[in-house]
Amino acid sequence: MKKQLLWRDAWQAIGRTKGRFIAIFLLMAVASLTLVGLKMTGPDMRQTARHFYAQTHLADLTVTSPAGLTPALQTTLRQEAGVKRVEFVHPSCDGPRRAWRTESECGAGHARQRQ
Repeated sequence: MKKQLLWRDAWQAIGRTKGRFIAIFLLMAVASLTLVGLKMTGPDMRQTARHFYAQTHLADLTVTSPAGLTPALQTTLRQEAGVKRVEFVHPSCDGPRRAWRTESECGAGHARQRQ
């Protein structure tokens, strides 16, 4: 008996406030669709990032020093376990509005300059 009264009261409340019921229902639908979208986007974004990193050969590790890297530190970085390639970059500034940097290629024996 009590359950029947509860359902009847619920349906009457919905009938009296149809606009409020629809608004709450739509908010719940939007929230659940957002949650599903966020759950599904994460793995896709990680896979896309891994593919992009592998395709563009981005650096796994970057070491910076305001005074430059000593030859001993450069040798240590080259001999680190699992290191396949090391590049050393020497950024410079030529005046207040113009910056350039020189990159040395591994094993190339020459440097290139980009402006």
